[in-house]
Amino acid sequence: MTDMNIVSVGAMKFNVTMPMTRNKKGMLIQRPYFSITDDGAEYHFNGRDVMWSFLDALFPTDPLPRNALEDDLYAPDVGTPSMWQLFNDFAYEAFTEGNDYLVLYHSAGVVSMVQSLNAVNLSNDIERAGEALSAIIGGEPCYSVVKYRDKHGTHLRRMATVYHEGIAYEVIDLGMRWYYRIVSEWNYTSFSICLRPPATMKKKDNALALFIETTFAKTKDLPRILESGVDSIKPLPTLSSVLTREYDTLRWERYGGSA
Repeated sequence: MTDMNIVSVGAMKFNVTMPMTRNKKGMLIQRPYFSITDDGAEYHFNGRDVMWSFLDALFPTDPLPRNALEDDLYAPDVGTPSMWQLFNDFAYEAFTEGNDYLVLYHSAGVVSMVQSLNAVNLSNDIERAGEALSAIIGGEPCYSVVKYRDKHGTHLRRMATVYHEGIAYEVIDLGMRWYYRIVSEWNYTSFSICLRPPATMKKKDNALALFIETTFAKTKDLPRILESGVDSIKPLPTLSSVLTREYDTLRWERYGGSA
């Protein structure tokens, strides 16, 4: 099953880079391998096709010359930089040119395809949600791209977040609808819970603003209540095994509902 993750071009680290690997007979062949780490997760790239998918995603509008780069990898001169140095230089250049994130399509960390996040077609309405959050709750909205899983599969969606006294008020742009949830940490741990049932609403009139205003009034005093929660935490299913709304509903029913 193919999953997707977003990695930061500026933060990812190259662990291993090998332009040549051995085949089943033990012979070195021109089959590159490299791995990267981002946010604690490791991803593996095997072969020319996925290597070029990665490099093309770094420079989607001005691809690197294939022949010249492969000469550097497979027939280097004495002064030619190593693959590790080349790839670090490419990532730094892409990041400084405004390519902040890559989307990796992978199975258990083995990558099959890469896209620049800039090339992914996403709805552009999220600033409306950010403005509504900021007007009612205060503070500057933060924007990000998250994974949202529904019955049709896993999708990338834009999200606006405003923080208030340890609570994150989040709105995800689903295209024709908004998805709204309120998240906080349990007993000052990294375990996050939902303080209200997640909600979905159509993008019309001021429905989102009214809902934010109502729920903010009910949740703004909850951090004090959460300090005295129970010690045991019931396990949740893995996020990849259930729909996003199902997962958030469980985070509310099992934990947030007791606050």
